Amino acid sequence: AGGDVETTRADWRFLSEGFVRRGDVDVLGRERTYAAVAAAAEYQRLGAFGGSYNLIPRVEFVADTRGNAADIPFASSLRAGMRVATTARLATRVDVAYLLDWVFRGHGVMASAEKALSESPTVNLGLRLTAFTGSHTPSALDIWKNDLELYSYVRIEVSR
Repeated sequence: AGGDVETTRADWRFLSEGFVRRGDVDVLGRERTYAAVAAAAEYQRLGAFGGSYNLIPRVEFVADTRGNAADIPFASSLRAGMRVATTARLATRVDVAYLLDWVFRGHGVMASAEKALSESPTVNLGLRLTAFTGSHTPSALDIWKNDLELYSYVRIEVSR
């Protein structure tokens, strides 16, 4: 079960989401119930530099009850970053952020780039890099000490 809430006030966008999941298998192979919540604030500077770019600084707080059994880095973290996107018809978007994970007492960066290839249906091609360093607390599988993830993806949205 989950839900999300979003509102805007002038140039600010505030959003929050959360869920509870029952019967999921964690990284140790045990079935468990866990919850996660995220809250973020963005300042939307739309049409900057003569209308060519949208600049959106963002601060986000994320918490996950799995603690050191989380299967992703930064499941409980504080994130500060910036999104830059062109305002062209098939936009290019770049996100860069610094993250601090308080469960693993580590930090790192996350960067992604995404290019829109079509509008109907929406097809985007993307690349994401996550680098996690400086962990002082081991994960359940001791996998987040010095981790670097690089993956590409295609996102397809179909709507009417």
